[in-house]
Amino acid sequence: MLYGILVFGNLLAELAEINRTARMLELSKMENVQGALDFMHGHDVPRWLNNEVLRYTRFRHEHSSGAEKKKEFLDNLPMNLQRELVTVIFGDVLKKIPLFMLLHEENHSFLMEV
Repeated sequence: MLYGILVFGNLLAELAEINRTARMLELSKMENVQGALDFMHGHDVPRWLNNEVLRYTRFRHEHSSGAEKKKEFLDNLPMNLQRELVTVIFGDVLKKIPLFMLLHEENHSFLMEV
């Protein structure tokens, strides 16, 4: 029973941490959106443009933290590992672009540089 109590307590602590992190991210997003709203309200921005800016603000906030973490992770790797990893992750996408596909055939290391 004692072991069960410890596991359950640990589980509750983990759930509380997940909830706290999610609430902080949501609060941060709402602060960004509110800042955009306040700025546009003072400048008589048309409703359609207001909606587009708010949509972009939400999108950027939701996706920027992940991109920043990926960039930070890649920046901490040695250059040769960065190139290899990026080639593996994004190489197929770049090869779908005709110009990059032609350049890749001529110079194999080109995709690593891109």
